[in-house]
Parts: sequence; C-alpha cells; structure tokens
Amino acid sequence: MTSIVKNLYTSRHNTYSVQRVLVAPWGLPKAWRRVLYKFNGLEKESKSSLVPLIEKLKPDKIIVTVLDTSVQEKFNNYEHLCENVKKYYKEFCKNELDYEMNEESIIVAPGVGTFKVKGQKVRFEGQATDFYYFLIFELAKRLVNVVEQDGLTVYLDLTHGMNFMSTLMYRALYDILGAMAYAHKNITLNVYNAEPYTGDVDKLCIHQIEFRRILPRLSSRILGEYDGKAWLLKGYSSEGGETMRFKKEETAELNAFLSAIVNGFPLALYTFFPQKEEVRKRLEDAYECWRRHIECRDENGEIHVRRGLRFEEDFMRCVRLWVAAETFGIGRKEEVYLDELQKQSERLFWREGAKRGLISRTLEEIKERAENVGEEWESLREVFSRSGKRVGNFSPSNFLAHAGLEYNVTEIRTEQDRLKLRYSQGMRNDVVKACCSALLRLGSETRGSDNKYPTI
Repeated sequence: MTSIVKNLYTSRHNTYSVQRVLVAPWGLPKAWRRVLYKFNGLEKESKSSLVPLIEKLKPDKIIVTVLDTSVQEKFNNYEHLCENVKKYYKEFCKNELDYEMNEESIIVAPGVGTFKVKGQKVRFEGQATDFYYFLIFELAKRLVNVVEQDGLTVYLDLTHGMNFMSTLMYRALYDILGAMAYAHKNITLNVYNAEPYTGDVDKLCIHQIEFRRILPRLSSRILGEYDGKAWLLKGYSSEGGETMRFKKEETAELNAFLSAIVNGFPLALYTFFPQKEEVRKRLEDAYECWRRHIECRDENGEIHVRRGLRFEEDFMRCVRLWVAAETFGIGRKEEVYLDELQKQSERLFWREGAKRGLISRTLEEIKERAENVGEEWESLREVFSRSGKRVGNFSPSNFLAHAGLEYNVTEIRTEQDRLKLRYSQGMRNDVVKACCSALLRLGSETRGSDNKYPTI
C-alpha cells in the first residue's frame, strides 16, 4: 500500500463528522512535469497538485472530471471511447502519481473541438454547455450520498482545469451545494490553484483562492415557462417524448414545491413534496437517452462524435429540486401538525429571517384563533370569521402574504390535542396556481435562444 493510499485510508477512519470531498477538473496530462509543490507547510514532489492536496486535506472522497476529447486510442462507439479515457487516467494515476483511482472517482464529461487520435482527426460536436448539464447531475449523485447532518466541506482544485471546465465546474458545484444548504448549515467550498508551470521552475505554491460558506440558494425561475412542461432534452430525434419531459400536471406540482421553498410556504412544501425516487428515475432516463443519441461516424476519413440531443435548462433545475428533496429529511404529507410546520420552517429557512418571521406570525395567529376547533375539518375562513375577523376572497397575493396558509384554501382540525392543517381538496388547483404565480418568468426575451447557455 503506497503512502498516499495509506493517508487516504486513514482519513476515512478519523474523528471528523463533516465529510470532505476533493473535486478537480483535469485536462490531458501529457505535458505535466514533476515539480515540488508547496502547500500549508507540506512539500511534495509530484506531476499533479492532487497528490499534496490529498496528503494534507485527507478527503473522504475524490472526484476527478476529464473530457471525452482526451481519448488516446481508437474506439468503436461512445461507450468504448469513455472506457478508453477512464483507463488512460487510471493508468496515469497509478504509474505517475502512485495512486489507485477507482471507477467512481473519474467522470468522463462531454467536450467539443477537433483533435487527432492516432493520426486521425476526431471532431466532437455539441454544445460546450453540455459539460455543465452533464456534470451537475453526475456531481449531485455523488454528493447527496456523502453530506452529513454536521455538514460538508468541498475542496475544488482548479490547477489542471482547461478551457471552459473550471468555470462550469465551479458553477455546477455552487448550484448543487446551494440546494443542500437549506437542510445543512455547515457547507463550505474551498477553491485552490497552484502557480503556473513555465518549465523553468522547480517549486510551485498551491494557493487558496476562495473560501465560501454556502448559503441556501435555489432559482425562482418557473419550470416549463412556455408550454407548461419541464423539458429535460430536445434535439432532432423523435424518441421518447415521455423520457424527455415532465407532463403538465407533474411540472405544476414541481413548481409548487419550488415555490414553497423559495417563497416560504410550509404546508405546500409537504403537500407537493416530490417522490424522490421518481424524479431521479426521470433524470436518469433522460441522461441515458442523451447518451444513446451520441453517434460515432466516419465521414470521409474524419471521425465525428455527434450528440443528437441537448440538455434543456429545466434539466438542471430539476436536478437542483431533486437534490433539495433528497437532503431535506422530510416527505410528502397532505395533513401536517402546526407545530411540525413551525419546527421545519425554523430548520430549513434558518438563513431567511423575514421568511421565518412571516411563517411564525401566521402560525401564531392561527393558534390564537383556533382555541375551540374540534376534530372535524373546517376552513380557516370559518374559524377566523367566528372570532370576528373579516376574511376576503381568495387571491394569489393573499396566499403569498400569509405564507401559503390563506384562510379560504386551508383547513384545520384538532387531533390528539394538536392542531393539524391541510389544503381543501376542492381548492387544490387554486393552491397550485397561487404557488406558480409567485415564481419568476423571464418572458419572451429568452425564447428561441436555442439554449446555448444556462441562465438561472
């Protein structure tokens, strides 16, 4: 067992409760040279900054992302190409870094451009931003399984990143961690970069260029803005419409869940909480469909690796919603105790004082006016009217102003000496519409943009 593997093994058995993950984008390592890296009092000779970072930071998990354009051997199809790329980097790590890299630690992501493989031109065709959409899902699948209640520390080493990789990887991590931060207060992102190698230096310092405590963050951009359907993929193929999108009713409930988070509607959060396994399956199906439509074709002696489908912006928004659902620690309920709404609101909206304050005041007023509520369901409108308060008609603005506990759509009863709330079944569609009306629509200026870059 090499020293670096020993260090990594030891780090998994330490007393730290916060999981630590080291993430790095890598270009092609052909030109990398051995140099003495200096980092936080450690000096280590290596061809990569990964080695001293592992030895000093002792991460529990390592994720290295490389491009499919790094392929060095001829291939028969896209799966064969990716296998070749993984094999190349595993052998590099073993032979040059004295480190055994496992399959799970290497992500082969889509790139663009024209390269030569064994003297033959290979053209990779698609959007450069496919890298971001692909990577946000791959990273999300790995990170949701390691975040602990005490938090998560992510180290991002940009030393060997090239072209668009570093920018889009940073954004993918930031977007994933922001969704996790509602349920986990102690999430940090540490970014490192070594000094540039010029060929005539013998020492390189690794610098920390950013330390950021991640705060809760989800975009309020509505899903399926133009046709009510959250499209995950689009392209030239007629295959699998169900695979490539969520239906209107499914999209509407996902939007209600999103609005419950970004606007602070605790009862809607439970009512429209998605089935996590189903959302992940839909994302996986879309991902596999995208892979199936990558063709490798010889055209006049030049190999074209052509991606026939492209990820849509709603793909990454659904990934972030799935991450939130996976990490929130609650599930779908139609009926929820009032004190449970209060408790979870304080936990999930820990950073948002105005949101917590509105929820707390609304719940407190309900408790004060519901002293004589019995075991049968009745509307808050009836309860408040009995206490002498004038109640107007339902409107989305009132729904927003009362943290989603609008009196006309919300029902209450007593169960085991505790107050329980639910939405009226007859007004469920009004609740969904009110939730959706509180989300952001960017309008016609983004329509027809051909999805060349991800927005928010």
